[in-house]
Amino acid sequence: PYTTPASAPTIPVVSISANPSSGIVNSVNPALTWSATNGPTSCTASGDWFGTKFVSGNDVSQGVLTTAKTYTYTLTCSNGGGVGAPSSATVTVSPPFDYSLSNDGNITVVQGYSDSNIITRTLVAGATQGVTLSNSSLPTGATASYTTNPCNPTCSSTLTITTTGATPVGTYPITVTGTPLSKTTTFNLVVTAIPFDYSLSNDGNITVVQGYSDSNIITRTLVAGATQGVTLSNSSLPTGATASYTTNPCNPTCTSTLTITTTAATPAGTYPITVTGVPLSKTTTFNLVVCSITGGTVTTSGSYRIHTFTSNGTFSVSSGCSNISIDYLVVGGGGGGGPGDNGTPSGGGGGGGGLKSGSVTISNPSYVITVGGSGGGGTGGANGGSGGASSIGSLVSVSGGGGGAYSTGGGGNVGVSGASGGGGARSGAGGTGISGQGSNGGSSSVGSSASGGGGGKGGVGANAPGSFRGGKGGGGQSHSISGTSRFYAAGGGGGGQAVAGTGGSSCGGNGGLRAVGSSGTANRGCGGGGGGGGSGSSKNGGNGSSGIVIIRYIP
Repeated sequence: PYTTPASAPTIPVVSISANPSSGIVNSVNPALTWSATNGPTSCTASGDWFGTKFVSGNDVSQGVLTTAKTYTYTLTCSNGGGVGAPSSATVTVSPPFDYSLSNDGNITVVQGYSDSNIITRTLVAGATQGVTLSNSSLPTGATASYTTNPCNPTCSSTLTITTTGATPVGTYPITVTGTPLSKTTTFNLVVTAIPFDYSLSNDGNITVVQGYSDSNIITRTLVAGATQGVTLSNSSLPTGATASYTTNPCNPTCTSTLTITTTAATPAGTYPITVTGVPLSKTTTFNLVVCSITGGTVTTSGSYRIHTFTSNGTFSVSSGCSNISIDYLVVGGGGGGGPGDNGTPSGGGGGGGGLKSGSVTISNPSYVITVGGSGGGGTGGANGGSGGASSIGSLVSVSGGGGGAYSTGGGGNVGVSGASGGGGARSGAGGTGISGQGSNGGSSSVGSSASGGGGGKGGVGANAPGSFRGGKGGGGQSHSISGTSRFYAAGGGGGGQAVAGTGGSSCGGNGGLRAVGSSGTANRGCGGGGGGGGSGSSKNGGNGSSGIVIIRYIP
């Protein structure tokens, strides 16, 4: 009979696993579990274990693994049918987490400012994880900040250190520590002083008249850092000009007075001047304006410069020198005295010239100066001549004084009107003065043989005090603009047969006592004296004096 052949033997099939299958060196102790089917009779280990093994095992410890690698545990089982396919389990052992810290250099920072460097965490081994940075103590007033903190290596953070003005100058070792593992990196924090800095300024242009000096203030203002000496110097000056400084050098914040002195030869003009501070070559610029002011006779008195005009001329100021504050005195020419008759009547005194004084700021480059001429003394049957007008361009003007009345004719001879009126004669009234410039002349109303005094800036001419008598001239006005106190614009005295009138303020001409009247004091704008009557011949009146224009200012 047919016999079924016996089936071929079945080889073992192995199953093996490790728990855990991964870990860190010196912290993983894997346990192997395995089994085999199809009746294994023997099993042999290979790879990272060895020897004959039971055909099954459960949680068999392999001990703590001390090397970072992948461990392979292979098991091969056999039976009568043959050797089965090997089966393996693996355990991956990783090294422990490690990293290094480094920086890209020292931080150098000025007091009150900040700077930074880069801190790098570089992964050395193991699986990455977060690393937090901190730093050692900083000097007074300094603070630290980090970007991206923590971060997982390999990574970097920017460390910024901010100082204050109070942070001491010096070099400070700074240690940055990473947590975990307390890795460190070290660099120097170098704190430097705030660099010295300053600014220069001035308080305006210098405007100076040729031959004089003026100044401005140069200020050095500390901007930063510790103060130190700053020395000033200036760019070149025009011919004849020199510069001097007070307190030079000085430590900012501080000031120096810069004085520029010119000579008469320094050319008029505008010159840009640059003042430079050393060190650092800081600059400030202003204009030096040199003024040429001419006209008349120039003198000085104290701090004043004085221009006196006794004849027509021009007061000129160079370009760029406008807006100069001046004091002025303008006096018109004095009127001449009236003539005396060959009988008893006498001529009236001449009126003083107009007078104005004051202060004003001028802006024009030049002014025509007109000086009023003197009024001539009267002769024969003519009144004394009126004085001429004086002026400073259109800025200010005055009229001349009126002439004294003549003494001939039918009587009631009125003095000539003007800045101050002339004195009357033969019972005539005095001339009318101009308000603000002078006064009225005196009357001769007491009798036909009397005469009035001429008016003056300081007062009216005196009326005739009686028959055959002349009135006194009106007083002038005192001014010291020339540097000396003097009277100007006084009236002349009336002529007389018995008593002649005296001129006002010792400036107006005295009336003639049966004689020719005297002239007013030159260049004061004072009236002339009237001619005296009763001498048997006609006596001329005295001449008035010419006017004057005086301008003064502080250069």
